[in-house]
Amino acid sequence: MAVGRAAAIVNPALSFKNLKTGLVGIYECEADDEAAEMLLKAVEEFFKNQGFKYLIGPMDGSTWHKYRFAESEGGEFFLDVSNPAWYPEQFLKAGFEPIAKYYSSRSATHKSESSRVQNFVERFKSRGVTIRNFDVNNFEREIRAIYDISTASFKGNFLYTQIAFEEMAAMYAPLKGIIDPRFVLIAENSEKRPLAFIFAVQDMLSKDAKKLVIKTVAAIPGSEARGLGTLLVEMIHERAAEHGFTEIIHALMHESNTSMNILSGEIFCRYVLFGKSL
Repeated sequence: MAVGRAAAIVNPALSFKNLKTGLVGIYECEADDEAAEMLLKAVEEFFKNQGFKYLIGPMDGSTWHKYRFAESEGGEFFLDVSNPAWYPEQFLKAGFEPIAKYYSSRSATHKSESSRVQNFVERFKSRGVTIRNFDVNNFEREIRAIYDISTASFKGNFLYTQIAFEEMAAMYAPLKGIIDPRFVLIAENSEKRPLAFIFAVQDMLSKDAKKLVIKTVAAIPGSEARGLGTLLVEMIHERAAEHGFTEIIHALMHESNTSMNILSGEIFCRYVLFGKSL
């Protein structure tokens, strides 16, 4: 009877500290430290024999795919990381150490008493920047805009590697039926070039409250889009309150992401990514 599985994954574009780096992913294991040690040791030996110098996990190919562990069981909201609580300890016992930490936070919604958001919208509008709802009738075009913004915005992120548009589109396809255009916003300049977006969906797992999950916020580098990410977050907070949501969840942010401090609220879930020298 199988008690666990793990895959040795090679992403040629990914490296850590300029070391030849392998990935351990597709990880599942019972609460059996001996089995976990055997699994992770087998992956290590494979990469050592191939001349790799570092191992990162869990990561199912890249940061676009499933990666990191919830430090508890997770799965507290729609799109959250979910895993048995013993997984992080199994990696630690196998000699891995944390190389990155992440968190999710939540805050109560509230209706703004000022015209702050509208003033910023008008300021961007005077520069030719408009903010519109996601067009579900042109799904592929809209996902292309999100892809273009994401690849420009995330290029310098920790362990980032590129993927093809078709692969990214396949990831978003299952969300097509649940997208509410009011909570997925795209900012464009006067030439219709996408500058920034925010992607939020209702928390389908919440049974006792109406919650909104902010999955992604991104803006292209440069002065043209400066401030748009913060504005989009504030717009979503206002819209959520107006439409009866009681809570906003900012999902899976890197601990160094200070740009999302605004309105981000209380940290309630933490996550960790591990690494090990070979």
